Amino acid sequence: IADTVRATRPDAVQVDFDARVSERPFYAALLRQLRAHLGDGVFLSMTALVSWCGARSWLDGLPVDEIVPMAFEMGSATAATETLFRSGGDFANQQCRASIGLPVAGARWPPKHRRRIYLFAYEDWTEPLSRSVLDLIP
Repeated sequence: IADTVRATRPDAVQVDFDARVSERPFYAALLRQLRAHLGDGVFLSMTALVSWCGARSWLDGLPVDEIVPMAFEMGSATAATETLFRSGGDFANQQCRASIGLPVAGARWPPKHRRRIYLFAYEDWTEPLSRSVLDLIP
């Protein structure tokens, strides 16, 4: 990660890592080290499972600027998350409320109050796919 950041000098870095309970200390340490390396001038974003976005989550205190709950392929959390959003609710963890990750295909219930929506595709981002996504924007 450090080599890529040095070579590209990005304005933002997003880390996407599904961590088992036993891997969470490693992930948290990685994010702390990465934040120290990046400094405050680079926006640091991480993706998160929706199950991590509850009250008193292990995400609390991580040195990131943004947490992006991945609201797809949620397994047993799908029905509860859809119901939560349809009823106007939101995640208990405040850090999980600013943005959301949705699939390009099948996003049926994107929360309207999100500042930033990340779209994830299961195919290459081609010009036709990009145009189809842009056509969805009002």
